[in-house]
Amino acid sequence: MITNNDIVRLVLTWLLNSETVVQQVWHYIKDAGSDQDPADVLDDMLTEHDQHWIAHVQDHVTDDLEGVEGELFLWDSVAGEFNQVATAAHTMDGAAVGDRYAPGVAGLVHFYASKPRYNGAKYVAGITEGGIGNGIVTGTVTTALALWLLDVAVSWVLTGSTYTPGVFNQAAARWNDFTGSGLVSANPAYQRRRRTGVGI
Repeated sequence: MITNNDIVRLVLTWLLNSETVVQQVWHYIKDAGSDQDPADVLDDMLTEHDQHWIAHVQDHVTDDLEGVEGELFLWDSVAGEFNQVATAAHTMDGAAVGDRYAPGVAGLVHFYASKPRYNGAKYVAGITEGGIGNGIVTGTVTTALALWLLDVAVSWVLTGSTYTPGVFNQAAARWNDFTGSGLVSANPAYQRRRRTGVGI
């Protein structure tokens, strides 16, 4: 069960062009509410993310981007590690038609935290050529990502329990809430992981 003050990690996985693995990693702290089954928490989180993805992001990323899976991990403060507690499919696909850039090219969203030096960041893969002009992410895309930021950088009440996103320093076991604000970079970002087959 997930109880108050527990920290969970949500890993969202996509496939780009059926071959490149794309991931976003989120952390939440459970602030209030009754104990919850991890599978229920994951389902609620995926539903919430899906809602904001469809509203703001989906139309600006390539339809080559296919949602695959969400995984939920629970922090074990004694062992000093995250343990997987639930998995489920997700369908946060892209919908934009047109040529896209290389798999590593992405939009970059900075999330401000309660302590500035611990700010977070999320990459949004699959921006199409129409979303970048003269080397700059277009105003239409940056506005959409800014609206997405405002929806996902705040606490969510999921089935009566409150979860707040933030930055977790695993080595120091230090938590910092997101403030609910941030910055969308006008410059296209590029991220490539070193693990074979994982592009962003």
